[in-house]
Amino acid sequence: MQYGDATWYLHPHGEHCRFENVVSGELVEANIYAPETLDPYFLLEYAKSAGHYGAVVDACVEGFHDMCRLLDRAGIAYSDLFHPE
Repeated sequence: MQYGDATWYLHPHGEHCRFENVVSGELVEANIYAPETLDPYFLLEYAKSAGHYGAVVDACVEGFHDMCRLLDRAGIAYSDLFHPE
């Protein structure tokens, strides 16, 4: 898919679609039925692939669970489905 000057590879799977910039490797994953839903795992994958969020990536030593804690601390809501126990 061409968007502006960028070419993106699309991989729909289940209720999600993964978008990958074929040049930069930037990853964006979205729930196609609820695109406003924030998934901490996929947000961290984006932060890692975008190359602009080193402080966030460094703060997430434990991956998904640390991203959940950062979102909680910032008061940013995400689906309870993804909330760690």
